[in-house]
Amino acid sequence: MNLGHIDPSTSETIEMTLLQAVAALRRLRNSRRPVNKLPSEILSHIFSFVHHSGDNLDNISYQFGLHTIREPVALLVPLLSVCSRWRSIVTTSSLLWSTIDNRSILDLAISSKYRPVNGPLDVHIVDNFFRPAHVDYDRDPQALPVFLEHNSTLMKVLQNEGHRIRDFFAEIPTVLLPALTDFPGESLRACELWPSPSEHAPDGTGAIRPLFNACTPNLRALVIGNLVFIPSNHFPSLTHLILAGGVGSIPPGRSLFTFMDFMLLLSRCPKLQVLHLSDIDVIALQELPDDRILVPVNLQCLRKFSNEEVLLDQTGGHHLPYLGPQFRRALLTHLELSPDCVVWLATILPDDLEGTLHCLPFDNSFTSVYLGAHDPRQPKTRALNAIEPECFSIMATDPPRQRGVRIDFQMPGRCYSTGLTTELARARVLDAIRSAPLLSEVRELWVVPAANTLLSEPDSLLAGFPNLTTLVLGLMPDPLALVRVVTAINGTETDSELMHMPADWEPLLALEVHDDLAIPCPRLRTVCVYGLTERQAMLLYSVVLSRGEAGCPIRRLVVGFYEPPEDNVLDLVEGLCGLVEDFTLIRHGEQCPDDLLWVHRLPPVCCDSSEHNAYWPAWM
Repeated sequence: MNLGHIDPSTSETIEMTLLQAVAALRRLRNSRRPVNKLPSEILSHIFSFVHHSGDNLDNISYQFGLHTIREPVALLVPLLSVCSRWRSIVTTSSLLWSTIDNRSILDLAISSKYRPVNGPLDVHIVDNFFRPAHVDYDRDPQALPVFLEHNSTLMKVLQNEGHRIRDFFAEIPTVLLPALTDFPGESLRACELWPSPSEHAPDGTGAIRPLFNACTPNLRALVIGNLVFIPSNHFPSLTHLILAGGVGSIPPGRSLFTFMDFMLLLSRCPKLQVLHLSDIDVIALQELPDDRILVPVNLQCLRKFSNEEVLLDQTGGHHLPYLGPQFRRALLTHLELSPDCVVWLATILPDDLEGTLHCLPFDNSFTSVYLGAHDPRQPKTRALNAIEPECFSIMATDPPRQRGVRIDFQMPGRCYSTGLTTELARARVLDAIRSAPLLSEVRELWVVPAANTLLSEPDSLLAGFPNLTTLVLGLMPDPLALVRVVTAINGTETDSELMHMPADWEPLLALEVHDDLAIPCPRLRTVCVYGLTERQAMLLYSVVLSRGEAGCPIRRLVVGFYEPPEDNVLDLVEGLCGLVEDFTLIRHGEQCPDDLLWVHRLPPVCCDSSEHNAYWPAWM
């Protein structure tokens, strides 16, 4: 172009063309600029578009009712290994984090998804993954400065971003607890702490300390395992509380706080709906009262309460002192619960059942009872109903009021052998039921096959329910075979001992009327029996005939089978039809009548599977 002959009318067009050319040159120059020269703000925004890798990171994700620690949703760890600048941007940009999880073999693994500034943050900390190999936090009281230096990035995150933390999980040595919870918890909704036992655990007033600068206005769920301290916070929004003690939490003979300290914690949770206590008895709280000495703590919002004690085990040299009764009774006498609260107590000894029933904070009697048991045919694993081996369970409900109580008790066996025989233990349980006002008006009873021994003579538990009108009984087809199974699993019997098994083990014998005895359960009119053998069918004939002759007839009889019956058994059962007013035969695979199902007597929090967790089992 000849610049000496430019027409002035085209000057504006030329100026625009030059500006466009300059802009194009700038874009070309920027496109060749190294990515690492871009400003940190731009790189941070670019990093926010990193997609999830799709890998399963073995998330903690502790399930606690409606509250769940969120899973990491996107992975930025590969960016940490590119260069020190990228690592610095990733670990300091608050735009990128939703979850900080240190369980990777890397010094600090960040699992994240783009969130706006001041968005919620979830933190998961497990000490084994960030402690230097040469530091023993449990034994070295000078280890805290080393920890702070080694984890400076993590501590900076907690200090600068603590106001954003929504869910907090920490499995750490006790000595590190103050440092890792030294931030305001105004956004905290769920917290789970597992401070490990430590030789340098605080004592005296140090065992009662504030969490998160005593600022937890929105915390709804709190779990503290290995209870080596009591938080002094006021928890105005807390609805779910789990406190676990456990053997080894506190050095022997070194109780860190008193019973009053424990009750004051509960009093600072006015909206508590769910309270689970596990193995608190082994902590041996100081100043446990024998009777009520304090003003009871009013927990009128509570709908679920459990106190699970250490199972008595005298095998393998585990001769732990039995500490449960005093703590349990002190706790029950110092709590005022909602009339509709559902209570689970486990695991107590037969001698303690009577006192426990009298301590329960309920007024009116329950109407329905379920006798459950650990199934000895299954391996020694925690079943869905959480009934331990050698243990049984009394579950009592009041369907119109949707309330209930469950008490698991341990019978003599391999773990508990103090000279008390099964017959004597059953007599203690019977005495407890007879003397308990809460069980005086029971009209319905369900018994599982594995609990048949509770109905055996002498001292059958049926004698404790004089107002019983309905009995649903699952029978063990061959009691002798059952004992052989128990022998194979537990190794607690010998063949010679099996030969001395009482002949009247059958629970049906406890329903039969004899000339020299009072009528058992005189108001009983409905009987449902499952699992009859030929011998048991003949016993059922005797029961029906003897009760009819005594003027207390069985009017409704329902018979069902777990497996297809043999023809001779079926013929015997069908012959019962003419002895009662209402007879129902439930063939294999058919449903039991709806009005005889235990599930319809359960409060919603007991039959809803979404309510089940490690601290609240199924009531079946």
